[in-house]
Amino acid sequence: MFSENRSDFAVPITGFLIIAFISLFYGINALNAEFEFFDDFMGTSVLMIVSLFGIIVSGFALYKAYIVEGLSFGLLSIFAMVSESIDPGYGMTLGIIFLVFFAVFAFMSYRGGLLDLAIIDALLGISAFILLGFDVNLAVPAILTLIAGAIALYVSVCDWMFVQDIADEYAEAMYGDDCCCCGDDDCRCDDDCDDDECTCGCHHND
Repeated sequence: MFSENRSDFAVPITGFLIIAFISLFYGINALNAEFEFFDDFMGTSVLMIVSLFGIIVSGFALYKAYIVEGLSFGLLSIFAMVSESIDPGYGMTLGIIFLVFFAVFAFMSYRGGLLDLAIIDALLGISAFILLGFDVNLAVPAILTLIAGAIALYVSVCDWMFVQDIADEYAEAMYGDDCCCCGDDDCRCDDDCDDDECTCGCHHND
């Protein structure tokens, strides 16, 4: 079975999944608070647990030198935890701080060629600013957060499939059967290999 150290791939993929989960969950929770779709929606406790996990993933991302990704993962996790204890419209200063930091991360993501993360950071920054700074309908920041979550989910799934494909191709190249290689110590090619396909300088099995 193919095995390798995939932590460098796992960290950003897991981080984007965390962003997706927090953003989608937070957006649904905000819409539920505004329109009361569900009576027993346990949003706060689940969001806190996932946010703590997001901070841990953020630490691993920074350790692996995914700087802008790690900072974005951590800032969203902190925002999700802090905003639960602040009523909308009573955190203008905090909203501005989140907006500034998300804007910086968006700029650095764009500068580094991470357009998807730049869009996510921009949407989350605007959503945090509106949610904390203004006592308005929660639908607007909720929709922005849901869009950010959908983008993060798309990125994580695409990266996950890409890594799986690369790992499968690498495993096949390292451990897969090659019909044009010598099959034994007598320097004879495998039985399923034609004479003109034998590239190891040997003759075909009789």
